[in-house]
Amino acid sequence: MSKVFTLLREVTQAECRWLDRTIAKGETAHEYTRPTYGVIGRGVAVTLVPDEMTFFELPRDALFTASAVYVHAHAKCEDQWDGGWVDISVSAITAGTALVASVVLVAGILIGA
Repeated sequence: MSKVFTLLREVTQAECRWLDRTIAKGETAHEYTRPTYGVIGRGVAVTLVPDEMTFFELPRDALFTASAVYVHAHAKCEDQWDGGWVDISVSAITAGTALVASVVLVAGILIGA
């Protein structure tokens, strides 16, 4: 199964002269997984319709692929003020690795990892 990308920004014909039109921020593109015969540079071969045979290149920095990840951390920590114990939980359903890293970092700080 190929990846599904969401455009993070507009990609214009001025940037990619091979485009028939401007590809708008928020549009969906599908990874093209068949042979590209060396015509793709540093970008990603995509189609706008799944399994379409016509492909084109879009810049990597314009594409975002969402893969939902559930992150949860739980710890019992000693309360610094009264010596009791405090339960701490951090949970998130994320759509990108940067957010996963942020949640894990916050959870690590909270649990003292």
